[in-house]
Amino acid sequence: MQNITLKKLAEILGLSVPTVSRALNDSYEISEETKEKVRELAKKLNYQPNPFAASLRKNKSKTIGLVVPELSNYFFTQITTGVEKICNEHDYHLIICSSNESAEKEASIIYNLTSGKVDGILLSTAAEANNTEHINRILQKKIPLVQFDRVIENLPVSSVTSNDFGSAYEATIKLLDDGNRKIAFLKYRNELTNIEKRLNGYLQALDEKGFADKALIVDMSYDEETNIQEIKKLITEKKPEVIFCSVSLLATNTYDVCKDLGLAIPEDIKVIAYSNTPTARHLNPPLSTISKSAFEMGVKATELLFEQIRQKGEPEIKKLHVGSKVTYRESSE
Repeated sequence: MQNITLKKLAEILGLSVPTVSRALNDSYEISEETKEKVRELAKKLNYQPNPFAASLRKNKSKTIGLVVPELSNYFFTQITTGVEKICNEHDYHLIICSSNESAEKEASIIYNLTSGKVDGILLSTAAEANNTEHINRILQKKIPLVQFDRVIENLPVSSVTSNDFGSAYEATIKLLDDGNRKIAFLKYRNELTNIEKRLNGYLQALDEKGFADKALIVDMSYDEETNIQEIKKLITEKKPEVIFCSVSLLATNTYDVCKDLGLAIPEDIKVIAYSNTPTARHLNPPLSTISKSAFEMGVKATELLFEQIRQKGEPEIKKLHVGSKVTYRESSE
């Protein structure tokens, strides 16, 4: 079968190649009558555009890079689904990369993406990331960049985050209003800005009610066995009424520790956690959660990135937010 090209369509129609190309791209410069003729012939002859040639002509790769801290985390799976949806709508390819919480790997990924050809980058930083050198490389190359969820503050970069401070504050106020006084906070990975905001929301609520006790804040690490021992020590020595987990993994650890100690949830101790995992409602007892609109975050971040890709000159910096939802279940009643 003969390969139908733009040139061939132009020859048959007696038009120039640029005119046929503009007609197929719905250009305002071309009359509706001409557009219809071009479309009908293209359909009849089964014309298939060459996306790679089009990308070269426009100096676009039709590809964006997505960098997440971990692919196994259900929250980032939801985000990726949202990103893919918008990429598909724009007929873009998506390169998905995981830093595995390593700052070194994140920097390497960014170097590779900026050395190759991507039209934009979506980035959620690794827990260990503590400098901006690799991000400066993106900015220096003038590659559109949007941060999401975990962001490095004070950078001239657009971002999409959730109200971690407000949701932690709301949940803590509710716990206090229910009569709880000794509310412990398990703080995961000190380097993460979103965890710091959750801690500050928790502290603000306690301070307003006059119950702030920093002895009930426990730093957690990446090592699960160490965290289990720290939770066990907290429960046996400080005897909190509630444990507020800054990430879902710590809630699982807390449930395991309570089982080992023979403690019943919520009769002996209550638990609430930040979690997007659908299994939370199936735990015994069902876990009270603060969840973020991960899919919406992925959609908004990608839409924002495409805005920047379309813009000429310096991009407008936007700071967008998605909502959080507190769902109270049996574990905190």
